[in-house]
Amino acid sequence: MRGLREKLQIEPPENLLGSSMAAWYGPGTVATDGASELHLVVACADRKRASAGSPARLGTVAAASSAERCAAWWRLLNSAPARTPARDLYVGDHWSIAKDLPNCARRAGYEPHLWVASAGYGLVTEDAVLASYSATFSVDSPDSVVSAHPDAREASQQWWSHLAQRRLRGEDQPRFLTELAERATPGAVLMLVASPAYVVAMERDLERIATRGARVRLMLVTSNPGPEAVGLRESWIPTTATLRMSLGGALTSLHTRVARWLLEKISPAEMNAETARRHIERLASCAPELPTIQRTQADDDQIRKFIRQSIRRDAGTSYTRLLREYRTSGHACEQSRFRALFVAEREGR
Repeated sequence: MRGLREKLQIEPPENLLGSSMAAWYGPGTVATDGASELHLVVACADRKRASAGSPARLGTVAAASSAERCAAWWRLLNSAPARTPARDLYVGDHWSIAKDLPNCARRAGYEPHLWVASAGYGLVTEDAVLASYSATFSVDSPDSVVSAHPDAREASQQWWSHLAQRRLRGEDQPRFLTELAERATPGAVLMLVASPAYVVAMERDLERIATRGARVRLMLVTSNPGPEAVGLRESWIPTTATLRMSLGGALTSLHTRVARWLLEKISPAEMNAETARRHIERLASCAPELPTIQRTQADDDQIRKFIRQSIRRDAGTSYTRLLREYRTSGHACEQSRFRALFVAEREGR
């Protein structure tokens, strides 16, 4: 992040103000001014380092409105001991790759900056010192931003905006993605690497980058359904499960593996969404078919026993995480059935 705040605020040509970003540094454009500057915005991970202490849990915070809940949540975070840099707070396959992306980018000739998109803190730098926490935009967790809201999309977008309006102690870095794009050098790459639920939360923020004629090359590495806003579809690089056959690893780390592969294959001057899509489409077309996995069926009592034991080990776990673990262990269960059993076990029914 060194020197980022000191960069000149160069505006696009006057006749392009208010146009889409494609008019200046569009998906197929080869930029030159800030060609090597790269801002990697990667979604956080559920799992936190044990040494960071007991996490503050969003599920313990209730309020009449989203703004009031965010204010109460921020007070809870500020009362917790903040002692771990963001880059070292998260653990797991996804984050192991994410925090190595800057090293990969430097080897390829980029000047990288790593940012974290967090449901607990909002947009933060990798150096930001954080408290351990449990909060997510996914709908299936007791610490979900959107669990009690009738409109999950609206709730997550409001929450992202509320978080962005709060400053971290001792930090003077962008809190909105729009602000980050405005501070970046013209022609810089802003690559968001996140699950669809996190992209939804940030979509209004991202859309403002496009509609204001921002001068960055915006890239969204995520899976279906992709961004809803028409102006963001041209920046989307779709990831599919088939890519695992070429890139390896678990499905949870697919987005970061795709980002790493793109950094290794595309030079800084040529990096843009259109070029990245062509590369990914070719990679997917050459990938072997996903293997059919034979799994063992189980009755409800056996599944509930697995869920109950898992919740005892980690009270903040989600049904999607447990379902992945259950299937990985060689067992079969349809998603809606597993979710119903998870909810029943959680509620003690």
